[in-house]
Amino acid sequence: MLAYIKEQINYYVYDGKPILNAGINTHANYLRTAQENGPKWAEGRQAFVDMVTLCNERNIPFVVVIRPDYTQPFNDRYAYGMIHDEISRWADQNGVQALDMLRHVQGKNSKELRVEGDGHPNGRAFAETAQVLAPIIYEFLKGSAPQLPH
Repeated sequence: MLAYIKEQINYYVYDGKPILNAGINTHANYLRTAQENGPKWAEGRQAFVDMVTLCNERNIPFVVVIRPDYTQPFNDRYAYGMIHDEISRWADQNGVQALDMLRHVQGKNSKELRVEGDGHPNGRAFAETAQVLAPIIYEFLKGSAPQLPH
């Protein structure tokens, strides 16, 4: 509970800066379900495969946009890199491209890209995603989409 309270104080009082540190990883349970291939992860992966199959059957391009958690700092303290890696692996295994937006916001202030008090991406975050994604969609329309690095 103390770790959670300190995390919330950091988020709301100190603009997400790691001023207070409990020395406890409050993200451990969420990450463990991913690492242990928990039921929700298995369901998510199957839904991913189903979407890819559906698009392939209809000759529809499929690009995965991996969005970071906008409540996290976009630096080496970002807690969910392992999840980004796993989703990128799913894309590789299914022959689709993945656009990891964490690479494009690395080092930026996450507070400037989220809805205040909410944590979801704001208009600026969506605009940045659109700037990166639009040329890829254009290339798909031309029939020559480049392969994205993960």
